[in-house]
Amino acid sequence: MPKLLVLDKSVFQNTSLTKLCQFAKSHNILAGDVLFIECLISPDQVDQKLLIQFQKLIKAGAMYTHLPFEIVNREKEALSPIKSIVDKNGTDTIRTSTLNDNVFCLKRGSEKYQAQVGPIIKDMLKLSEYFYAAITKKKLLRGIRTETGDNVNRLTKWAKAMKPVVDNEVLKKWEPEIYSYITHDWYTWHDYWLRCILSFEWAYQKAKSGQLPTLGKASHDFHDMQYVACLSRADGILTNDKDLVIPLARAAFPKKDVFSSLDDVTDKYFGSWH
Repeated sequence: MPKLLVLDKSVFQNTSLTKLCQFAKSHNILAGDVLFIECLISPDQVDQKLLIQFQKLIKAGAMYTHLPFEIVNREKEALSPIKSIVDKNGTDTIRTSTLNDNVFCLKRGSEKYQAQVGPIIKDMLKLSEYFYAAITKKKLLRGIRTETGDNVNRLTKWAKAMKPVVDNEVLKKWEPEIYSYITHDWYTWHDYWLRCILSFEWAYQKAKSGQLPTLGKASHDFHDMQYVACLSRADGILTNDKDLVIPLARAAFPKKDVFSSLDDVTDKYFGSWH
C-alpha cells in the first residue's frame, strides 16, 4: 500500500510549485488544514499567492485532511480510533472548485479551527505553569536548567515522561466522558500527548529564560505540533523546521521517516492512490 507523507509549510514554501505538483502525481502527500491556515496568515501572503499554490498542489494530487477537532469529534462519536485523516470529500471539492469558492469554504473551516485553538493554547500555557511549579516544588529546577544534549534527546525524555501524565491525569480532566475508551492508537491520545510534551518544553524554556513563550510564539508552536500529530496516521514527514518539527517528530515517532526535501524521499514512497 502506498505510504503517506505529511507536508509542512517550510518545505511547501521552499520548493518550486512545479516540482511539488510533479511529486504529488506519484506520491501520497497530505496537505492539511494547518498548512492552509499557515498560508492564510503568513506575512508572505501576497495576492493570495500561497493559497493559489495550495489549491494547485491539491489539484495535482495532494490530499486534504480533516480539521484536527473534526478528527477528535469523529473518534468521540465512534468511541474508536480513526483509520484515516484524509478528507476525501474536502479533497474532491478543492479539486473541482474555483479558487474563490475554495478560499471561502476553507476560511470558514479555519475560523472554526482558530476559534477552538485559542482556548487550547491558553490551557497549554496554564499546564506549562503547572509543570513549572511541580519542577520547582520537587527541587528539579537546577537539573532542568542544566539539561544538555540536542533537542531530540531532550524532547524524547519529555515524551516518555508525559505518557503516564496523559493516561492518568490529562485525559480524565479534559475528556472525562470518554477517557476510559481512549487507547494509545487514537489520534486523540496522540494529540493530548503532544500537547503535554510541548507544554513541558515551554516549562523547560521558562526554567532557562524565566519566561513562557508569548501567545504568538505558542500559537506558532501549536501549528507546528499539528503537523507532527498527523504522523500518527502517516509514514513520514517533509519538513525543514529544525527548531521544533524535526526534533518533535523524531522524539515522538522515532520509527517514522523525516525528510528535509523531495530529493531525500526514498523509493518506498513511490506510488499513489490516484
